Amino acid sequence: MKKKAFLISIYLLCCFNLFATTYNSNSIGQKIGEYDGKSEFYLVEEANTTTIKQSLYKNNQLIQTKTINEKNDIKTITIEDSSSKTYQVFNNDILISEMVNNIKTVYNYEKNKLISKIISESNNILEVDKYFYLSNGKLSSILKVKNDSEIYSIINFNDDNLSISYSTLNSKDYKKSQITEGIINSIEYKDDKLVNNIEVEKTTDESLILTKQDKNSIKKEYYNKGVLDKVETYYNDELIKSIKYYYNNDYLLIKTVLEEKDYSELTKSYDKITQTITDYENSKISKVQVYENNKLVSSYYFDRNNYKIEDLYQNGTLYCTITYDGDNIIDIQYRNEGSDGI
Repeated sequence: MKKKAFLISIYLLCCFNLFATTYNSNSIGQKIGEYDGKSEFYLVEEANTTTIKQSLYKNNQLIQTKTINEKNDIKTITIEDSSSKTYQVFNNDILISEMVNNIKTVYNYEKNKLISKIISESNNILEVDKYFYLSNGKLSSILKVKNDSEIYSIINFNDDNLSISYSTLNSKDYKKSQITEGIINSIEYKDDKLVNNIEVEKTTDESLILTKQDKNSIKKEYYNKGVLDKVETYYNDELIKSIKYYYNNDYLLIKTVLEEKDYSELTKSYDKITQTITDYENSKISKVQVYENNKLVSSYYFDRNNYKIEDLYQNGTLYCTITYDGDNIIDIQYRNEGSDGI
């Protein structure tokens, strides 16, 4: 591989009269030291006084090219791969336009502040964004208008607070999001009726709490870089279902504990609590136990033949063991005296 990469460098040097150097790289084309012939990805860079061309290879197959041209204060960057082509223009290192396939974005500035962004396709405007600033230079709001469906949004900034509104012109359907002291609240209306209310709160221990508030509220808690810790479901402010997740040191799931409350029309209350404990091994279910009002009612596991072995309990006492091969029952053992298996 090292010899082939070297030959590619020599070939490009002869064809384009550029100075070529080869580096170890990764999937996004970063330089990772001198090429040693062992890397799956490598980057061939050719350069002269005005042009830099970078060719990214994976297993000796060209997967992306990046060409940088710079003259005076104008710099252009062209990135091509098998599915897309991106062309960017910079003025004094400030991005002023970008073309991704057929979508063009033009950026307009005033005193080095972005004041508008226009997105178009084949000269048809798709979206216009307008940026507004306070006298102290802070961004105060953004107005977004989408031409195709006349959808507009307003984003307002006020110190640590943020408000975002999405609306359809001449309609009663709209969304509004707001950030206040680290708490994000998102509200959605259809025909002027509340259909969705989501609150996201970041706590001091770097965990994240997401709550969907309506008649059936769902609260999700995350910790340690987005790992799901717990999900709670509420009905009329009463907790009716919760799932707790447990992980090993590598953040692989090892156990879940599901608790559900069953509503009784007779007593008009949640008088039965079902708890399901699921153990995992190598990301696969290894054992499941089901309790009702703290009494074990059933459990199952998989034996070395991958048969499912299910135990059934009554008043906490084992009375039956069922063996499954897939969905088929192949054996039943009753624990009462005089009972035979089938």
